[in-house]
Amino acid sequence: LLRTLPARGTFVVDTNRAEAKPPLAWRFDGSFSLSEVFETRTLVEAELCRLATPVLTAAQLEALSEACQAFETSWRDSDLITHVEADLAFHALIAEACPNRMLCGFYKSINEVLTESQRAPIPRTEVARMEASIKEHRAILSALHRGKAEEAAAAMREHIRNTARIAGIDVTGFP
Repeated sequence: LLRTLPARGTFVVDTNRAEAKPPLAWRFDGSFSLSEVFETRTLVEAELCRLATPVLTAAQLEALSEACQAFETSWRDSDLITHVEADLAFHALIAEACPNRMLCGFYKSINEVLTESQRAPIPRTEVARMEASIKEHRAILSALHRGKAEEAAAAMREHIRNTARIAGIDVTGFP
């Protein structure tokens, strides 16, 4: 009935809710809510994706393909460390390819918080969600390869929204 989270406090678990999941431990709670971070990711990463699409080089597309493959393979091999690293690399490679240096710099300046938001839902991620996440990464990659900027941005937005749901956050109404 109670859940204690280090440095956050003790919370009553709502047993009437179907999932009855306690709040996620979020180390940046004093600065930003996890909801604010997912809202920011939805905006920033989708735009980074949209702007990067038309300028991606063959080498960058290959690096993204490798990160996507490592993301999937490491999941199947139960290598969670490599899996998380591949996920972080995939997102960072897109940001690095963005021709808007200010937006890329902004992404880098908040990278520690963004990285933590990618890690936070992991303990709640079920096999079916991870399979969906793999498909979402492939959809992003496919749109990037085909040079479809709006499609890539939409796929990134959907991926982040789905990840937020695992953390118990709904950003579907957010742009």
